[in-house]
Amino acid sequence: MEKLGKRNHLENLKENDLSVQELFIEPENARALRDCLLKNNLSFDDSSEADIFEAGRILKNDLPPLLGKALMEMAAHKSQQAALLIRGLPIEPPIGKRKNGRESEILLAAIGSLLGTPFVADGHRGGHYFLDLIPNEADAAKELGTGTELQWHSEDAQLSNPPRFICLLGLRGDKNTRTLVSTVQVSALHSKLVSVLSKPLYTFLSDESYMSTHKEISPVISPDIQDLYRLRYDVKFTELVSSEASEAYQDLGRTFDKKSRSFHIKTGDLLVFNNKISAHRRSAFRPSYTEDDRWVQRLMVV
Repeated sequence: MEKLGKRNHLENLKENDLSVQELFIEPENARALRDCLLKNNLSFDDSSEADIFEAGRILKNDLPPLLGKALMEMAAHKSQQAALLIRGLPIEPPIGKRKNGRESEILLAAIGSLLGTPFVADGHRGGHYFLDLIPNEADAAKELGTGTELQWHSEDAQLSNPPRFICLLGLRGDKNTRTLVSTVQVSALHSKLVSVLSKPLYTFLSDESYMSTHKEISPVISPDIQDLYRLRYDVKFTELVSSEASEAYQDLGRTFDKKSRSFHIKTGDLLVFNNKISAHRRSAFRPSYTEDDRWVQRLMVV
């Protein structure tokens, strides 16, 4: 693997209390990574997810060093980094519904292995690790990744141990669509608001992409390891037991609106965010429901 050139750089940014790193991979290094991807690529029809993870394990050793370093720093237990945006990954855009073998899944597998362990919840979308988020007209009004809008939520808040990282890889972008990520500094919130959000007044429910019903009664904000906190939030799939709980929940949602960062995920962009300390949403958009719609692949990691 060619070493990173001087023009490759990692930027540390902070906007609206959101700690984000942006990594830009220059073309010559992207070409070297693409050569490795092509060498390890698998056919679309004749490969299993086990094959993909094995190819990802091999590719992991060929990732640019600065990319590997950024991922491992984000994965560190004490990290309060909310998001990492990687631009310039060598992904060929799909032609209609056809893409170049399994290269995108292999790249996600390699990256996910540096963040932790890839994860899929029991009973969720057939147990597949790699999820294609493509607009589906039947889901247009539903609060799903295949719908046309997503409200503020943390992924799988209804699970006792939700995934820590969400990886979104852009195969085909949409210029009118944005993914927004927000986090809050608990110390900056009013003590009364924190007091209510720290009580088990919230029942988090699974959405309809699950084959069975899951629910978790939990605070919205709870202590995590090493003096950090854990956040659960899902404005559409939460039962609230009192007006006090509801008002606090709405207040936190308004804080997300004020303290968020917007990302346009294009072909070759990878957005990774820490699901334990942030919430995310997707802006409303109007897909054409043709073969040119937005296509993002998702992998979750614990």
